[in-house]
Amino acid sequence: MKKRKNSILAFLLCVVMILTLVGCSGKGAQTANENVAETTKAPETENAAEETKPSDAAAEAGKSEGGGNVHLYFMRHGKTILNTLDRVQGWCDSPLTDAGVQVAKNAAAGLADIKFDYAYSSDRLRAIETANIVLEANKATGPMEVIPVVGLREINFGKYEGELNGVMWGDVMEKLGLSNMEEFGKFMVAEEDATDKAFDTIAELDETGLAETSAECRERLMDSIDTIVKEVSAQGGGNVLIVGHGAAIVNILSNLSGEYVGELENASISEVEYANGEFKILSAGDTSYAEKGAKIRGEVSDEVVIYLTRHGKTLFNTMDRVQGWTDSPLTEAGVEVAEKLGGGLSDVKFASVYTSDLGRAVETADIVMKKNTASGDVPHTRLKKLREANYGSFEGGYNNDMAQAGADYLKMTVGELFSQPNALEVFYSALVEIDKSGDAESYGALCQRTYDALLTIAEESLNNGGGNVLVVSHGNAIMSILHQLGENAGEIANASVTKIIYKDGGFTVESINDTGYIGK
Repeated sequence: MKKRKNSILAFLLCVVMILTLVGCSGKGAQTANENVAETTKAPETENAAEETKPSDAAAEAGKSEGGGNVHLYFMRHGKTILNTLDRVQGWCDSPLTDAGVQVAKNAAAGLADIKFDYAYSSDRLRAIETANIVLEANKATGPMEVIPVVGLREINFGKYEGELNGVMWGDVMEKLGLSNMEEFGKFMVAEEDATDKAFDTIAELDETGLAETSAECRERLMDSIDTIVKEVSAQGGGNVLIVGHGAAIVNILSNLSGEYVGELENASISEVEYANGEFKILSAGDTSYAEKGAKIRGEVSDEVVIYLTRHGKTLFNTMDRVQGWTDSPLTEAGVEVAEKLGGGLSDVKFASVYTSDLGRAVETADIVMKKNTASGDVPHTRLKKLREANYGSFEGGYNNDMAQAGADYLKMTVGELFSQPNALEVFYSALVEIDKSGDAESYGALCQRTYDALLTIAEESLNNGGGNVLVVSHGNAIMSILHQLGENAGEIANASVTKIIYKDGGFTVESINDTGYIGK
């Protein structure tokens, strides 16, 4: 079997990293000792854009002289529901997912021997929940309450809160006169103060007046940190846990260092020493605490074993109707084969479950996991990118009619069409041309999104300790994944298992279309 290494175009990486940089929060600032229960929005500051620059904010935060040394442990919260859905999450909030809780517990186990003298967090639920997980697992600290701070919030995106990230950044690109992601990537890399301009554009587009500018963000964050270190230093110093948000922490560290420090993963730790009025960054985005904790909790592996499974037989399968983004329930035979698969996999300990968000995949996974005696309660994530191909106006019709329409368009017989080595690519291209709805998906688009889903699953699972992962998807979707991995597979049977290993950044296909688990 073949192995494929993950590669990412440099400009897209730059875009992702830079867009992460400037997420900050709230208009104005609220200090650490203010009663946040009485305040839902930090007070506004006038002319913040003219008054505060990154270097100025860092200098102001370092004026306090004397007192004890302060060791700051900045921690990004665990992954949330809106993170998983790729929706904008600044001042709006969503709880941690099961996977987010697990990685927070891993980091907590890694930090368990560090005695914290104080604990602060953003006042958003996702940060408070993460901080409480850390303190509950801490052996050295003893009972301690988390102090929520409004000024540590993520950036306020105004009207874009809860919107898909792609919609918001699409509007920004249009406003800046950029036509695609490639142009946007070049702009973010080459343009002076590009991050400020991008986020200030969001504030400009926001008719509600709630979205923040970069200058407002910088001032609030640095005022909050200044207040914390001065108060702690005056009390003799000590270790301080601060749980916040990815872009906000990056902004703080970048202000203190004068340069971009890089993207931060969920539950990563960044350490900063404050002494004699000066800040010194000791580490940024350190995941070793979570990795250490995963080993302590006995959940770590250096590889991910993906059990990629096709759903059980459905009503439309039985009727030979086109079933892509449309859905139909499992038949009795489909339920039975899913139960048999569950029996064959009953002794496999799964760390997590991922499925397409379509009902037939979700139902199959539920049946399989009900038979599983080794796993217990594990997180289940639904990914739209794991869906079957979209067949546009052919959805719900008969497969034979769709095949004939594609062959007629190409002026060949159905047999001639599907006897070609690249039959699926040719067939899907024809469907895109003749589809009346405009929704039919090219084979390239299908391959790209399903591979993206596979990579997301692999990397998330590895970050959460590796192990076995159940993934339930669809026949042609699984074939497209294998195509991306250099394997040409025939038809994928219902309830079959294709096993893929992810290790050292690459995939290895171990088996394809294995129905042995059904009869086990």
